[in-house]
Amino acid sequence: MTITKTISVVASCARIFATVCIFIYHGLGQLGLNNHGLDFIAILIFCFLSGYLHYGNEVQPLEWFYKRVFSIMLPYWFVIVPAVTINRMVLYKGTSVVEDLITVFGGNLFLKNPVYVIGWYITFILILYLILFAILLLKRNKILQFMTFIFCIFYFGIKFNMLLYCVSFIFGYILTQLFPLSKKELSENGYIGKLLFALQSRCYAFFLIHGGVLIFLTHYSKFNSVNFFLVGAVVSCIGAEILYRVTKPLIPKAVNTALNLKTMLLRSIA
Repeated sequence: MTITKTISVVASCARIFATVCIFIYHGLGQLGLNNHGLDFIAILIFCFLSGYLHYGNEVQPLEWFYKRVFSIMLPYWFVIVPAVTINRMVLYKGTSVVEDLITVFGGNLFLKNPVYVIGWYITFILILYLILFAILLLKRNKILQFMTFIFCIFYFGIKFNMLLYCVSFIFGYILTQLFPLSKKELSENGYIGKLLFALQSRCYAFFLIHGGVLIFLTHYSKFNSVNFFLVGAVVSCIGAEILYRVTKPLIPKAVNTALNLKTMLLRSIA
């Protein structure tokens, strides 16, 4: 097996492993059991893979940024809008209209008591992608690129007490410069590779879905711990598959629309 194929398999396995860790972590938390800090390990892996598998060299920086933003926000909106609406109805958490708007637009990290706890990661990764977008724009200027790295690490890492997460993301980005891996190589890697890629492609949808499923099962069911995890996993997988299939075709359409609007705006100004 070549180095790139090995890396692609390891990357897919790592994302699947991290997703399972997050699921177990939140499941144990809902049951009031010790979750052993599994979230720390999982988020480190997510941040590293987000930096390593950013594919920023394959397209223009603006197109890349639109793809990243819509890949994150479109599935997120499909989950968070119903979540915010239901929260308003059942009063699971008391929030203001302003807080709900901040939540919908992905600003969970700036809220003290967000409706959807895992939403903080959405804000965090969007900030990191925004910084990486600036790095891609400044690629020819090594000094400014270095300053952007420092800003990312020390400002966001220290401000939000997530320095190691930032370091993990940037380490992934640096590593991809040494061992570049294209999305095509990741997805076309034999039967096992294709299966792993298909599973890891749905990890983000699972990440978004599982929290609400676990909360629902905790408050409206009487499962024991084993059944709780089994039912939670099955329902989350089904929901993730539906979310993935619904949003996947919408993402390139949203990117093209954004690029066309940008072109129209520039023409109108000219």
